[in-house]
Amino acid sequence: MMKPWLLLACSAFGLLASSASPACAPTGEGEGEGEGEECAQGLPPPSDPCLPACGNEQFVGQPCTRGGGECNEHIGRGAGFCTADFSDTTLAYCTRPCDADGDCGIGAVCTGDPEDPSAGRGCIPAACAAEGEGEGEGEGEGEGEGEGEGG
Repeated sequence: MMKPWLLLACSAFGLLASSASPACAPTGEGEGEGEGEECAQGLPPPSDPCLPACGNEQFVGQPCTRGGGECNEHIGRGAGFCTADFSDTTLAYCTRPCDADGDCGIGAVCTGDPEDPSAGRGCIPAACAAEGEGEGEGEGEGEGEGEGEGG
């Protein structure tokens, strides 16, 4: 099901622009396994264990709060929208509109509503996307097993 914040974020993305400098780039970006990352001061703790402490190189997954503005400085060059500003989700992180996984950066995927392919798509940390797979409707629809050649 398409998340309301995703559609709103995708719509809002085209209306906003910013040239602010990054304040939450993880130190040692691109090196190591992410252990010991230091983020900018004042970021909230991740709302779920699937979220990275600082987000990726495009800030996808950076923790944020409703109305906190933690993602605003990334508009136009990264994940400039907080999911909590667009829905009542408990998974609060910075996101951005996307067309493909490559738009989302390392460790994130581009996802949308499979029931509405024309709806906007947004980036989500891959670890969080994997948590939601198979839940609710669509579980056990049976594609694959028993189909095809009889033998």
